[in-house]
Amino acid sequence: MAKNLTEQLATVPLFRGLSPAELDAVVKCARSATLKKGTLLIRHQAPARAAYVVISGMFIAELPVPDAEPIEMAKMGAGSVIGEPCLVKDGPRALQVRCSQDAEVIAIDRVLFSALRAQRDPGAYKIVRNICVTLCDRLRTTNEYIEREYKHEEHSMGSIIGSKGSLLSRAKSYVRTLMGRED
Repeated sequence: MAKNLTEQLATVPLFRGLSPAELDAVVKCARSATLKKGTLLIRHQAPARAAYVVISGMFIAELPVPDAEPIEMAKMGAGSVIGEPCLVKDGPRALQVRCSQDAEVIAIDRVLFSALRAQRDPGAYKIVRNICVTLCDRLRTTNEYIEREYKHEEHSMGSIIGSKGSLLSRAKSYVRTLMGRED
């Protein structure tokens, strides 16, 4: 990697508002990794160990389905953050995430980050706030989408999602759009 971890993280919206010193403290919780195409970065229902900032490459988030192929929910490339809710609260992973091309990521270790939070580090709390704002926005938008789908109303996402196809296919398209990814 040409840039150091601090410079790379400084460009990611999740870390906006952090001073250089605060960002340096977060970097102590981070490590870089290179992944090969096909690598399973996150296993469905596995304990969360890290959040990942995508530096290069592409990842596919999938929902495993018993006795069927996984359902692709989103594609994430450079600048995306994968699995960031684990920095707020521990829990199992909701989806599996697979590397669809060779990639470089920065892993933010959940345990080390939790220790930084326990020290009342202001940068850690700015990151938690950024995650919570993002998750709240996603939840609000998802709730609006579900309400409109339930009422069979047209909504602004209609032009992106399209009115044809099953509810599942429209929901998949919606989640991809919500995650900032288009096919």
